[in-house]
Amino acid sequence: MKTEYITVDFDLKTNGDCDYLIREFEKRDEVFQKLSDEPNYRWYIIVSLLQNESADKCIADFCKQFDTYPEEAKHELKKIEKKEFLIGYRAGSNQPAFNDTLSHNTASAAACYGIDIGICIYPASDDPEDYFNQNESNQSH
Repeated sequence: MKTEYITVDFDLKTNGDCDYLIREFEKRDEVFQKLSDEPNYRWYIIVSLLQNESADKCIADFCKQFDTYPEEAKHELKKIEKKEFLIGYRAGSNQPAFNDTLSHNTASAAACYGIDIGICIYPASDDPEDYFNQNESNQSH
């Protein structure tokens, strides 16, 4: 199995209001969850970005949307304490290396809104349950 890009999530953690931002996500039919994150933050919002061509294109396209948000939603976005694009990859084992690039334009667009960019690497198995079963078995010894 080769290492491959899977998806990008837009993760937000805040103690502030985010109603205008949520309305924008709803208007744009974004797939998201708004969860309580006590005791760390009042809200934890996870937006699953569905464009899967590449992490760079996905993040760049999503950042372009922010310019079209109403001022109230932009204001809420700027005030959110923790903002991160989390790029997911599935690790493989039959290639010597895997490279992926975020262009400087994409990184700059995210930085303009104070958004961090993180990376999450999932286990190589085709079945994620294999990873969790292996961990449970290792912990029982």
